[in-house]
Amino acid sequence: MVENKVLEDKGKEDIEIKNYAKKLADLNDKKRNLKKELGIIEDEKKKIVEILIEVFRIKGITSIVFKELGNVYLHIGSFPSIKDPASLEKWLKDNQLFETMFSFNKNKLGAFCRECVEDSKSLPDGVELFTKEDVRIKKH
Repeated sequence: MVENKVLEDKGKEDIEIKNYAKKLADLNDKKRNLKKELGIIEDEKKKIVEILIEVFRIKGITSIVFKELGNVYLHIGSFPSIKDPASLEKWLKDNQLFETMFSFNKNKLGAFCRECVEDSKSLPDGVELFTKEDVRIKKH
C-alpha cells in the first residue's frame, strides 16, 4: 500500500513535479474548453441537419450528389425500445425464444427487430420501434 505524503514546495528540488503538474492542469483546462466547443459544434450541426431534413421533405428527395461534397442523403434508422419487459419476456417464452435470447441486449434486440420488419413480421410484445432521421454525407 502506498503511503500518503504531503510535501512542501522546496523550490528547485520539486521543479520537475511542478512542471508536470502544471502541464497536467493546462491539459485539463484545454480538454474542458474543447468539450465546451464540441457541444457548440454539435448544437449547430443538429440545427443544420433539421433544416436539411425539412428541405428534403419539401423537395421530395432522399439524396443529392454534389461534385465537391459527394452524396448528401437522408438516413432513417430504426431502433427498438422495450416498453414492457414483462410482455417481452412472456412473448419470448411463448415463442420458444427465451433460452436463445436470455441475455437480451440492445444489439440482439435491434437485429431481431430488424429481421421482423424485413420479413414483414410483427414486433415482439412489449417492444416498440422508433425511427430517427439523419443527414449523412458519403464522399467520393
